[in-house]
Amino acid sequence: MEASFISGLYALTGLGAILLPFSLANRESFVVKIMGAFWTITGILFTLFGALNYFTHIGLIINTQ
Repeated sequence: MEASFISGLYALTGLGAILLPFSLANRESFVVKIMGAFWTITGILFTLFGALNYFTHIGLIINTQ
């Protein structure tokens, strides 16, 4: 489950990166909105995943007791 989730995040980040050159030509285009949405969503999810992984990872729980 975890690997699939991270793979999906990498895929969305990659799609945003592929769209970046097309968005530089016209900053008011629909591509900019799609790229911004991909990067906003993945940024939030990467942050939440990192926090959850830090506070719930079994290695952290075992090594801090």
